[in-house]
Amino acid sequence: LDLYSRSFIQDGRPAVIGLAVDVTPHRAAEQARDAAQRRLALALAAGGMGVWEWHSPSDSLSCSPECARLLGVAEGHLAPQANLSRVHPDDLERLIRETREALARQHTLATEFRIVRPGNEVHWLASLAAPRYDETGQPVGLIGTIRDITDHRQTLDELRQRNDELEQLNAAAVGREIDMIALKRQVNALSAEAGHAPPYDLSFAEEAATDRIEAP
Repeated sequence: LDLYSRSFIQDGRPAVIGLAVDVTPHRAAEQARDAAQRRLALALAAGGMGVWEWHSPSDSLSCSPECARLLGVAEGHLAPQANLSRVHPDDLERLIRETREALARQHTLATEFRIVRPGNEVHWLASLAAPRYDETGQPVGLIGTIRDITDHRQTLDELRQRNDELEQLNAAAVGREIDMIALKRQVNALSAEAGHAPPYDLSFAEEAATDRIEAP
């Protein structure tokens, strides 16, 4: 219960009037909301994700503790321009363009970009955000999550590099195979001109492989 009271003078005598209000449903709703927020915070922390919110009228950016850690900044309300200065120069223009498009077209912002932390540490971040609008439909900012995907991007880069190396090795192997078959053909032809039996039996598989490789 919440109790309210007020003292006053009635007929020359002090008096008190009181009111008791049952706030059980309200308290229960608050407790449920707090519990949900704690669960959400634990889930986000377990996933290595932070939460951020940009309020465009005041041009202010608020970050959760994990978000601030990922960005390499102090927790609290931050200046967006200061955080944009941490974005890798090669990604900055694209990030600004994608943010403006998300607000203008009223769709989710899903992007990946690099930041440069203090000490020149480069990290890849992925962000997923939804635009926020006022009652007139005007954009008032974005709210979203952010997580570090540096290991994932490094794995993709290494995979791409290994695939390139494999293609180069495969191309070199195919080239050597073609050269070997061509050389065997020349030796067979010269042997025939000299009246000798061809020393190399060019199998059907070699002939077919050569035809397939040389076909446009």
